[in-house]
Amino acid sequence: MRKEYKSILKKLFAERLKVIAPEYEEIKVKNPVYSGQSTFMWSPCEGISCFIILVPNPKGDDSYTIEVGWNNSEEFPRITQGSWITIYKPTIERKEFDLPICICRLGSIYEGKDIWWSIGKVYDVTKVKFEDYSVKQIPIPINDAINDVRNSLDNSMRILVDHGLAYLNDFVKRNKSICGS
Repeated sequence: MRKEYKSILKKLFAERLKVIAPEYEEIKVKNPVYSGQSTFMWSPCEGISCFIILVPNPKGDDSYTIEVGWNNSEEFPRITQGSWITIYKPTIERKEFDLPICICRLGSIYEGKDIWWSIGKVYDVTKVKFEDYSVKQIPIPINDAINDVRNSLDNSMRILVDHGLAYLNDFVKRNKSICGS
């Protein structure tokens, strides 16, 4: 992802998340799975932590995905740090709610498939010449970059609220016994 987009994406995502889910606080993760990820965590009670992870595309495309998950402790799961992890696909019965650690892609919760949200103009590298693709390397004016990121975040944040946060809240409700209530 281009640096102009990445810095704006991380900043605007954090700002919007603070408005829609102020209980989630950004944390630093040692040895993150994804370079450039932003991780936000909430501990609804002793024994559970829920988290949201913003993942800028590490392969260079101007896109990102969002992951949500939990850990049956009050910290970000160490098992996920610095290694590739199993990304679970949600089940209708929510069998994954019985797992002590789980991470799901927001797209899997929403549409049953992995979704990466694009920022700005989307290039299909299989259909463009190298000279055309190199346009992606031209710096983007800051106002254009801000507008491109805002437009993309409008959709993904709505889905995060309607599906991702609702999913995490359902997990917490179903696992009240962990919280002692």
